[in-house]
Amino acid sequence: MVRSMWRELGFYIVFDEEKNEIRVEADSAGLLSFAKLFRDYGTDPDTIEVGHEHLGPYSDPTIITGTEKKCTEKYIQGTQSDFLALALEVETEAGRMSPGESYFSQHFCNSSGIRIRFHLQKAGFDPCTADPLLQDEAKT
Repeated sequence: MVRSMWRELGFYIVFDEEKNEIRVEADSAGLLSFAKLFRDYGTDPDTIEVGHEHLGPYSDPTIITGTEKKCTEKYIQGTQSDFLALALEVETEAGRMSPGESYFSQHFCNSSGIRIRFHLQKAGFDPCTADPLLQDEAKT
């Protein structure tokens, strides 16, 4: 079930405690899926004042509507405009990057100390391969 959820999402996302960052691993299609998810959230009338959406099979991080742009190990918070700007930034960077490259979001999380890092993988990337819990499962 976890594998199918990662594959449906199209990207792997996790909070990396050591680096104090939210890390997104994806190929170009997966980065565009990430952007679409945030674009859809940012245009949903039900999320204008209060809303949230869980990312990934482990429910973290969560997208949360709020008045302040903020990232923690548990959530990415902002206004609908903030999420639309993040979607546009990711779409732009996905078209510019080459596999193996990373970039930090310039729009989000600079003031909180926690950043969002996007790492572009080769086309056909399976998000399951980035999940260490699934790697441990495969070894047993």
